[in-house]
Amino acid sequence: MTSATIEHTYNYLFESQWRDSPTGGELAFATSAGTTHPYFFQGQLTHPQRAAQLLLVCGRVARARFYDPGLKRRLLMLDPVVTGHADAMRFESFSACNSVYARADFYPHALDGEFLSAGTTNVDFHQPMRAALARIRPRQAVELAVGKDEVAITAGGQKTVERKVPLPVRWLRGFVEVQAIQARMTPAFRLPTIEARRFILSLPRSKQTTPSWIVQTGKHWRISQRQTPDAVQVGGLERLGLFRDVVNQLEELVLYTEPEGATGWQLRFPEASLFLVLSATPKRGFSGEGQALEALASDWDDDIVTQVAETLKWQYAIDASTIERAQVLSTPQVQTALAILGSRGLVGYDLNESAYFHRELPFDLGKVENLHPRLKSARGLYAGHSVALVSTQADADVFHVTSGENLYQVRKTPTETRCTCRWYARYQGARGVCKHVLAVQLFIAEKS
Repeated sequence: MTSATIEHTYNYLFESQWRDSPTGGELAFATSAGTTHPYFFQGQLTHPQRAAQLLLVCGRVARARFYDPGLKRRLLMLDPVVTGHADAMRFESFSACNSVYARADFYPHALDGEFLSAGTTNVDFHQPMRAALARIRPRQAVELAVGKDEVAITAGGQKTVERKVPLPVRWLRGFVEVQAIQARMTPAFRLPTIEARRFILSLPRSKQTTPSWIVQTGKHWRISQRQTPDAVQVGGLERLGLFRDVVNQLEELVLYTEPEGATGWQLRFPEASLFLVLSATPKRGFSGEGQALEALASDWDDDIVTQVAETLKWQYAIDASTIERAQVLSTPQVQTALAILGSRGLVGYDLNESAYFHRELPFDLGKVENLHPRLKSARGLYAGHSVALVSTQADADVFHVTSGENLYQVRKTPTETRCTCRWYARYQGARGVCKHVLAVQLFIAEKS
């Protein structure tokens, strides 16, 4: 059985390349069509070698597989997504197995030049470009250009590189899910420079078959195979080996956690940050987590979502309180609207800022929503009039959901919703709600 895919054509006006110059060189990243200006940014990298190392990690994540041996290389290479803001840039990527999300953020003082436009696109990270990045040295003058200032299709000897890549729906869903997961994360531990380097260099290199726990004692972290109070569980700890090549000159390592077992890791540098978000285990790709599904099936006001969407202007960090005042909305209304926009790929989430940021994934996210198996099944159940409210009590509402020849009971209280199906019995809500609960939410949203 093959997984669903969405055909997306990348139109690169030229190949990403390194251009030598008398004073150093220039990195020119080819971008997919869709920008409002041929360049996001033109200028110099203030710390070229470190920037190159962070970009290489993003590229390495896009080619990595920590699980799913049957995936092989049918995904080809999934090129990183880049977002240009008014004065900063972000590069994002996902591992092929969908269990690792990476993002490299370059702050204003990382880039010395001119920001000519804002937007989101893809960049071509082929082998020659990776080799060029690996050759960059600390004091080398490096010009960075993301985009191209001319249009070349096939006329006049100019070459347009077109590449049709069958993108798995689960990879796109993973982008959507990881925003919802990060929005629930909170900082757990912090390590200063020396201790952070020691910890990263002590990480296991071989595949870990059992969970590990991170324990903080004073300024130190240690890895334990036993659970202790206040310890943080991490599955597939070897995935953090992606950090090894960038430990020099870091300022701090921050560990973020959330209730269902995913962890966020931030390496802070003076002018940049590198994030890795790990799923609870390598076997659990983010696409199957289902944390964004409740937002999609919840009772939300489309007019309010539209109001909030109209305030998006490629902000590096979206100030929810400013939106509340400007649009005369409550905090819950704005937070719900941002969650919905995140489920549509219109905003990402920044752990460092504890805020959403505006970016628009260059894919038709409407297809992703429709192709999510649980949400698609829930819509079918609701449309087929398979949901019925059978009891209303002071402490709970009880619904019956008919699915095929089976009848399931969904019990909804002010604090939780439970179902009698196998999915709920197996995961207890740890991987998002089941299709029956989603169908009930659709039913409630329509009746309210």
